[in-house]
Amino acid sequence: MKKSLVIFGLVLSSIHLVAQQLPMLPSMQPAYTNQTRDLSGKPGKNYWQNKANYALKADFNPDTRLLKGTE
Repeated sequence: MKKSLVIFGLVLSSIHLVAQQLPMLPSMQPAYTNQTRDLSGKPGKNYWQNKANYALKADFNPDTRLLKGTE
């Protein structure tokens, strides 16, 4: 019984050792190289986001189909 548990443990640990890494698309390689993403896909240490705050006013007249706007 003990011997079979040891063998089972060795087989289970060897499966982990032969696990393959997923292929990386060439378009995604720069994100990993620049460390904006890590291998799990989560944001990396160089990840950043743009922010913007706009105040827009728009008027639409459905009869004339005219759209007017100001910033």
